[in-house]
Amino acid sequence: MTRLTFEGLDPEQKDAVFSGERALLIAAPPGSGKTRVLVCRFMRLVETGVPVSEILAITFTNRAAREIKERLSLLSIDPCRANIGTFHAVCLKMLKARDPGLILYLREDQGRLLKGLDVKNIDRAIDLISGIKGSLRGDPTGEEAEVFSRYSKALEDAGALDLDDLIPGAVKALEADTEAFRGIRHVMVDEYQDIYPVQRSLLKLISRGASV
Repeated sequence: MTRLTFEGLDPEQKDAVFSGERALLIAAPPGSGKTRVLVCRFMRLVETGVPVSEILAITFTNRAAREIKERLSLLSIDPCRANIGTFHAVCLKMLKARDPGLILYLREDQGRLLKGLDVKNIDRAIDLISGIKGSLRGDPTGEEAEVFSRYSKALEDAGALDLDDLIPGAVKALEADTEAFRGIRHVMVDEYQDIYPVQRSLLKLISRGASV
């Protein structure tokens, strides 16, 4: 078994890894070792007796999630037992646990649906829909509103969600069922400064009673 080592961590990084504070916000520039700090804190919790299943690590990218899982596997921690992933992956896992038959439409599926609605500029329509759902633009009007309405109806008729539905869907589920994330005691978030308001709402709901 490869042992966890804290060699090479600077004093500020060690403070973050060993801190007993309930909530930490670590401000650091790109390339300064944030992911390593997250992994070290994850492992410190495990070494102090915290079950892997009680730790949730949310990353900004799939690449970061893979990196953390790879590092944990070197320490003989089964990454399949760990709650590690992007916001979308974490929400999808939770929603599928509640509804195993959940259908997720990815961009290619969205394209086929929009093509069936005789929408001409598929890529532009997908970006438009994503922007509306992410509250990155105002309420649609005219032709944009019509495309969004028809798409939403077709998606509902198919009994499916798209990627932009996952986080709001998880927020709604957590508001209705406070036990949905029962058992999570420690929450760690990579790249917190880049999250949107709906993601922040999700974290607040997940973190009730947990350390952040």
